[in-house]
Amino acid sequence: MAAKHSPRSEVILWTLTSCAFAVVTISFLLLKSQTWTELVEGEKAYSWIEDDFPESWPLKVETVGLVPEDTAWYKVEGAEAAMQWDALFPPTSKGWVCLGPNDRPFALTMYHELHCLNRIREAIADEGNRDEHIMSTHVHHCLNYLRMMALCRADLTLEPAVYDEEGRVSVSLDRTHVCSDWTTVFDEAEKTSGKC
Repeated sequence: MAAKHSPRSEVILWTLTSCAFAVVTISFLLLKSQTWTELVEGEKAYSWIEDDFPESWPLKVETVGLVPEDTAWYKVEGAEAAMQWDALFPPTSKGWVCLGPNDRPFALTMYHELHCLNRIREAIADEGNRDEHIMSTHVHHCLNYLRMMALCRADLTLEPAVYDEEGRVSVSLDRTHVCSDWTTVFDEAEKTSGKC
């Protein structure tokens, strides 16, 4: 004769069996749909081929404060100005990073923005004796690119109005902006430069 189980023990057994089945099923589905790296590190494994790469460089960067200031550095004209603007780029990588198993080259947006500012500076300073049409097209691209990047970031830092003796308005620059630490980006970009 078969042993009788109480209704309560049958409910407990049924519940435990169902839970175990659910855990095994969910685990299987997770392992099937994601790589181990995704589960452990929270990052997708990319092939870095064609469009299979992350939206941004997976670099951990601390935040820093930046108070804008009018500076004597980074002028528009002269050899010293050109050297200072060039020094914003890592000497070897020039702002390119090489990522993935095949060291695929990518431009970093920060360096693309700095490149555009420098091209606009060169156009104002009339440096380089470049083809006028090419320079005009490039400057147009750069102005629009910088416009879009400013809109993309939409920095909401409040800059109070200040007035001069004649009542003309400008803004106070003495507000701290929260930024990614660009020195880390500079250093890490330079480390990848020998790869590509």
